[in-house]
Amino acid sequence: MIKYTNTDFEEITQQQIDKSKEYHKETYENGELKLIQKYWFKGRKGEISYSGGEYYLSPDENLDNIINQYLPIGISWFFYYNKETNANNDEKWEYQFFYNGILERKGIEVYNKNGQLLASCIKDLITNEIDEKRKYFYGDINVFKRINSKYAYYTFNYENHEIETIFVHDEDYRLNEFLVSDEMNIFSWNNHPYYHNFTPLLPTGLNI
Repeated sequence: MIKYTNTDFEEITQQQIDKSKEYHKETYENGELKLIQKYWFKGRKGEISYSGGEYYLSPDENLDNIINQYLPIGISWFFYYNKETNANNDEKWEYQFFYNGILERKGIEVYNKNGQLLASCIKDLITNEIDEKRKYFYGDINVFKRINSKYAYYTFNYENHEIETIFVHDEDYRLNEFLVSDEMNIFSWNNHPYYHNFTPLLPTGLNI
């Protein structure tokens, strides 16, 4: 199955594509996203340019082969591999990001069944040491109010797998500050064990 989306990944029609400066072509296999190809119109004549995209590997595919196949076309590519899932259909992926054919970043990302980012980190390109360890909490937008529900309400930052800071309302809290703040009126710390430590990245229970 193929569908077309805008830069916010909202589905659009062929007529909307003709009026768009940028759009995506998404390819699905057995109901799962396989490939995103990103296009944009450039120049006065509105010529279509292929800027790259995202590829989601199956267990039987070879990462190096897929990279060699797609790097020559497009400028920037994300390759997602080593997929893991849990009983709640959350997904954990490793990824590598290339720009102009050069590996610039690699890391791990975890998404829930709604496509929201639950956890992320980056890996050192040489040593594979993990840095920028974060988890994200969204919650009911009627309780955890914000302009757009696709953005996290809390961002938990970790050092040595333990919480270093919690970002909320344009402010960073230390854990001891967070636990005595007004946030405890809407967020039950004991009921969200997933955020107490950076590991495990993939939730092991339905209650995170």
